Amino acid sequence: MHLRQTRDVLTDHLRRRAAGDLDGDLATNYHPDVVILHPDGESRGHDGVRALAARHGRYDGAVECHRLLASDQVGIFEWSGLGGRSGTMPMEGTESFVVRDGLIVAQTVHFSSAVEVGSPLADAV
Repeated sequence: MHLRQTRDVLTDHLRRRAAGDLDGDLATNYHPDVVILHPDGESRGHDGVRALAARHGRYDGAVECHRLLASDQVGIFEWSGLGGRSGTMPMEGTESFVVRDGLIVAQTVHFSSAVEVGSPLADAV
């Protein structure tokens, strides 16, 4: 059996998330015991990925991947787009991955955001 390379896994991850296919992404790309480190702490397993996606995850048309790099078992991508409660907050982030046996076993997420466009704080700036 030919295992997928890290770049293939991450490309499929981005494609499935852009299509709104979280279930397919989990089944195809994530190890059941994945560990994710993120600004709020740590998430584990598919349930942790689901919770993180519900809280922060946006890979739909409002998010664009600018660069994807992969070497052996390690990959990283940089993205930017709009998020927040109203989908108008400019955001940018970097995610890194460890892929073993064709599955994501570890991930880190870092992102920053600005004030939401149209909010009272944005008007004050």
